[in-house]
Amino acid sequence: MANPESKENRRVGRRRTLLGATLVYGANLLTVDCMIRDWSDRGVRIELPTVVLLPERLWMIEHRMALAHEAKLVWHRGNLAGLELLVSRNLDPPTDPNLRGLRRIWMEKAPRVKQP
Repeated sequence: MANPESKENRRVGRRRTLLGATLVYGANLLTVDCMIRDWSDRGVRIELPTVVLLPERLWMIEHRMALAHEAKLVWHRGNLAGLELLVSRNLDPPTDPNLRGLRRIWMEKAPRVKQP
């Protein structure tokens, strides 16, 4: 696997971010919260709170947006990982009934707007 910090391996530029996200995988919709540290048009670099085994395919839900990104694990070193973003699906409202579980997770994690 490629070195996550090596600029020579990057095909496109990345933008530094600090965004909360949730990874979702498995038939039981297991979740792991993470931070998106870099974002490009093709993928993200995430930081996990601890070392976690991740599957090759999973969903990433960015907490501020109503989007679920189907992703492929490209590299994983310690509590850092790189994901290639494959397909994005709108969760508000979900057009696919198979995404209801992802929408429920997004609604639980989405930041709340304080009312005056």
